[in-house]
Amino acid sequence: MGSPDWTQFADVASVDVETATASEASICQVGVATVDGRGQITVNTWLVQPPGNRYEAKNIGIHGITPEETADEPTFDVIWPEVCAVLGQRQLIAHNSEFDRQCLAATLRLYGIVWKQPRWGCTLRMAHLLLPRRTQPYRLTALCESYGVHRGKQHDAGDDAAAALQLAALPLAADGDGDLKRLIDRSNRGWQSRRETANRRVASMSTDPATERQLAYLSDLLAERAYPCR
Repeated sequence: MGSPDWTQFADVASVDVETATASEASICQVGVATVDGRGQITVNTWLVQPPGNRYEAKNIGIHGITPEETADEPTFDVIWPEVCAVLGQRQLIAHNSEFDRQCLAATLRLYGIVWKQPRWGCTLRMAHLLLPRRTQPYRLTALCESYGVHRGKQHDAGDDAAAALQLAALPLAADGDGDLKRLIDRSNRGWQSRRETANRRVASMSTDPATERQLAYLSDLLAERAYPCR
């Protein structure tokens, strides 16, 4: 695989957010990755105090950010002008962009900030389009491992944004016709059906061992059919 044409990424920004609770309006970290024409990636990361500085244990377990770390950090409305300045008029991309787009929209509404969201590109949708026979997961970590893309820290907004940017530039755009914006248009059409198909295929090919809950369910099911498990 040759070197990507980084010049077409000069007006692209990769975005990732982390949330403190199940609420989409609980952003606690924002990461934005951009690149120059030589392929030099710049990452900007902001820690954000979510509403009430409230966290749920499940979310802390995912990204490791704690209330103590954001107790003295600014709220989203304070850091937004800085984020907006970095985004500018760039084309936005993300891995599983639905999540990041919806979280930004909910948080902007919470603070009464009006912002017309641009069109988003999604590296997950690109992967579903370009890798229709893939039997491994389409998670960001798995795709980066497959393509040798440097991952950084998982669920760090800055590292995730940088990884998605590399994923779009290095393998996915190259596996397409070399034009990122055309690839975004193609991947945004009919993506729901491709996602469902991919999820079924990956699930059917999974080699992960059954969980205790799955084994218990199977045991009950077999017992009902008069095939007791021994």
